[in-house]
Amino acid sequence: DRYFAGEKPEISELDINPIGSDFAKNVWKILCEIPYGEVTTYGDIAKRMAKRMNKDKIYAEAIANEYSKKETSKVIALKKLDNKVKTPVNVFTYTFGIISALIMGLGMCLCMNVIGDGSTLWFILGILIGLLGILGASMNYFFYKKFLNSRKEKYAGDIIELAKRISEGD
Repeated sequence: DRYFAGEKPEISELDINPIGSDFAKNVWKILCEIPYGEVTTYGDIAKRMAKRMNKDKIYAEAIANEYSKKETSKVIALKKLDNKVKTPVNVFTYTFGIISALIMGLGMCLCMNVIGDGSTLWFILGILIGLLGILGASMNYFFYKKFLNSRKEKYAGDIIELAKRISEGD
């Protein structure tokens, strides 16, 4: 209640009794040491944990990760490969869907005399164009699944190999 009243209660005033392993309790202690209104990062917490546990290796890895290039991560490479599979498919199907909707709209405009001279010929042409747009919109999901599956088959080996290397810690 004091917190929501704008006061700054000390963490020691709160009735916190964390449960868990010694590791988890040490993390809780570090979290409780963060000053009111301050922010920190997971990396900083990891560094403090490493110091507290006297683990030079963990500390060194935390610092190395802070300075390493993030785009060289295998997980990021996997995400990029996944995007390489899905992005062309999404662009194609969104574009095809929009074009189909525009064609359907053109057909409706012809049927409703928004464009054209209102003759029977324009009306029939509007119906045919509208049906073409409906057909395109109806087939869009089929095209999406077919195109996506072919892209997945093309890149499956690369993605599976990279995922396996990540899971094995390679």
